[in-house]
Amino acid sequence: LMHSKSREDIKEAFAGDIVAIAGLKDTTTGDTLCDPAKPVILERMEFPEPVIELAIEPKSKADQEKLGVALQRLVAEYPSFRMSTDEESGQTIIAGMGEL
Repeated sequence: LMHSKSREDIKEAFAGDIVAIAGLKDTTTGDTLCDPAKPVILERMEFPEPVIELAIEPKSKADQEKLGVALQRLVAEYPSFRMSTDEESGQTIIAGMGEL
């Protein structure tokens, strides 16, 4: 159970419950978790394409790797977030929904 900055562990969740689970490595946003003995198959969620894009760069060369790791995590977690490199300028381009 999560509320603001506090968290209370629970032992079980039931159909229809919305829960937060930390530490799952093979799941992504939109996945459905269920009892293997009673599988639930839902259609995959369709996410909208990004509507805004922005060129970004790290403050220093030392920050380049940190930025790359952080952006890869965002790409993995947020289906509407994209990252690419402009071939002409070499700039990193991020694209998403809403404010970036």
